[in-house]
Amino acid sequence: MNNIINRQLSFGYDVGKGYIIAEEEIIKLIDHMVVDKRIAKDLKQRSERNRLDVVKSLGNCDKLYLTGVFAVARFLLN
Repeated sequence: MNNIINRQLSFGYDVGKGYIIAEEEIIKLIDHMVVDKRIAKDLKQRSERNRLDVVKSLGNCDKLYLTGVFAVARFLLN
């Protein structure tokens, strides 16, 4: 059971990291794809906000996972 959960967490983490990298690349290319500077600025802001949401979510997953690991370790040690 633990192995399945670890695989799913790892897969989700990899998908999140891939999303972050893709958003960073998109932000670099927006100026080349959009003529209107106001629209380009808005798209960059949205992409950055989405990227930061995923970064935050991945950080929260790390915290939850580590909290769970420490709880199990404490349980096993006591």
